[in-house]
Amino acid sequence: TVTDELFGYYDCSLTADPVSANCDPANCNSQAGTIMAQSNQYLCEGDAAIVDADDFILQPSQSVYYVYHTAGPDISQADLPLDPTDVIQFGSFLVNGADVSGTVYVTAFGATAAGNGGPDFNDVCITISNTIEINFLDPISIVVEEDCDTGSGEFSYTFTITGGLPQAVAGETYFVTGDYFNGDVAYNDPVTVGPILDGESYAINVEDANNCTGDFSAMIQCEKLPVELIAFNGSAETEGNLIKWVTASEIENDYFTLYASQDGINFSEIHIEAGQGTTSSISYYEFMDRNAESGVTYYQLKQTDFDGTTSTTQIITVQRGEIATVQINILGNPVESALNININVPSENEVNIEIVDLNGKTIESRVLNLTAGNNVVSFDVNYLAQGIYVLSVQNGDFIENQRFIKN
Repeated sequence: TVTDELFGYYDCSLTADPVSANCDPANCNSQAGTIMAQSNQYLCEGDAAIVDADDFILQPSQSVYYVYHTAGPDISQADLPLDPTDVIQFGSFLVNGADVSGTVYVTAFGATAAGNGGPDFNDVCITISNTIEINFLDPISIVVEEDCDTGSGEFSYTFTITGGLPQAVAGETYFVTGDYFNGDVAYNDPVTVGPILDGESYAINVEDANNCTGDFSAMIQCEKLPVELIAFNGSAETEGNLIKWVTASEIENDYFTLYASQDGINFSEIHIEAGQGTTSSISYYEFMDRNAESGVTYYQLKQTDFDGTTSTTQIITVQRGEIATVQINILGNPVESALNININVPSENEVNIEIVDLNGKTIESRVLNLTAGNNVVSFDVNYLAQGIYVLSVQNGDFIENQRFIKN
C-alpha cells in the first residue's frame, strides 16, 4: 500500500498485489499456439506477409509475439535466445522490399515483453509455435541489348528476364506480351526479337504465375546509312600501292573519291570511282596508285550521294620500300563458318587479334606468336550471329582494322 499522507492533511492511498517472477518452469501452465500465413507463401516485390496464431494459453503477464527471422525452419528451446542478427522484424506484418529477399521464417512466441519490443527469450514460461516459411521474391528485371543494322535500317533486340517466381521455383516461366513478341520465357534465357524498322517503338510486359509483373519499353533509333563500308585497306605491290574497299549495300551512291597524303594532314585527290547507286549486294572496288612514293602513304576515301551528301572514312596507311609493321587480308568475305586471315609481319612477333561487334564489344581475343612473312590464322565463327563485325590486329603500337560480314 502506498500513501501520500503528510502531517494528517492528505490520506490518498493505492493498494495492489505485486506479481512475482516465476522462476520454476513446473509452475507454468502456458500452451503453444499454431501460426498460419494469411497471404501467399511467395511474395512479389511490394506485397506483404501477414500471419496470425491461435490456441496460445498465456500467463497473466505474457503476450503473443511474432518474429520474422533467418534462424531456420525448426525453432526449439535449445535455439533460444535467438541471435539478434537472425531477427529481421517483430510483428505480424512484413513487406517485401529492398531490405528483404529470399527465404524468411516466421515463428510466434508466448512470452513476457523485452525492452526491444519483442519477446523475452529468457522467459521460463515461454512457448514456441510452429515455424512457417515465406519466400520474398526478387523484383522482375528485364535487361535488353539492342542491335542496329545500319546497312538495312532494321533493328533487333535481345532480352533476358530475372526475378519473380521462375527464379525461385524450377520449371516456372514468365508470360511475355509486347508489340513484337508473345509467349513463355524461361528464367535468364535470352530471346532475340526482330528485325524491326527504324522509328518504331516496342514494349515488353512480363507476368509470372504468382502475378509478379515487370515491363520495359523503348523507341527504336536505327538509321540506315547510305553506304555500308565493310572493308578499306591497301597493300604495297610491285606496280604501286593497291587500294581496295568493299561495301555491303549502297543507297543513292553517286561516286567515291580517293585521296592520298605523305604527311597524313594534306590530302590530294588521286582517283574517282563511280558508285552502284542503290544496291543491297556486296560491291568490290580497287585502285592501283602507280605514283605512290617510297615510305608511308596515307589514304582516305570520301563517298558522295546523288544529292551531294558526303561521308569520309578513317585514314589507312601503306608503306613502300619495306614490309609494313603488319598487313592483314581476310580470305573470303562474307564468311560462313570460318574466318581465315592472312597476316604479314616483318619478323617473328607477338600480335593481338580481336573480333569486335559494331557496339565496340570484344567477342573473341587471341594473342599469337607469328613467324616472319605470311601467316594464315583461322577463327571458328559458327557461333556468331549474322551481321557485320570488325577484325582488329595489333602489333605493338600499330593497329589495323577490317570489317567482315558473317552470313
